[in-house]
Amino acid sequence: MSMQEDSIVLAVLADIPDGGAYEWRADEQGMVSVLIARLGEQVFAYRNSCPHQGRPLGLGRSGPGGGQKFFFDKQQRLVCPHHGATFEIETGRSPSGPCQGGGLTPVAVRLVEGKVYLAENLETPKY
Repeated sequence: MSMQEDSIVLAVLADIPDGGAYEWRADEQGMVSVLIARLGEQVFAYRNSCPHQGRPLGLGRSGPGGGQKFFFDKQQRLVCPHHGATFEIETGRSPSGPCQGGGLTPVAVRLVEGKVYLAENLETPKY
C-alpha cells in the first residue's frame, strides 16, 4: 500500500481558490478543523482556530451546501472575522491585531498529484 492510499485526503488543489482557503473537518461538530490556504501551487495548513479566543477563522458552517468563508486583506493575509487579527499565509505569524507576535498552529500536509494529504495525526483538542 502506498503512502497516499493510507492517508487522509483533506482537499483537491483545484477546489481551493488561488489566494483563498478551504476548511476540512474531521467531524460534524468541528472539534477538529483544518484551514488549508493556497498560493499558486503551494498549500499551507493550520488548525482553524484563532489564538486570540479559539474561534474559527472563517464564518459559516462546512458540510453539504455550506462551507466557511475566509477573508483576506490587500497583502493576502488571512483576517479573523471576529476581532481583526491578521495572519501571514506562508508562516501563520500574526503581524497585527490581538494576536500580534503570535501565530496559528501549523498542520503538516503534503501535496501529491493535485491532492492535499494529511501528513500527521490530528487529535481532538482536550478541554
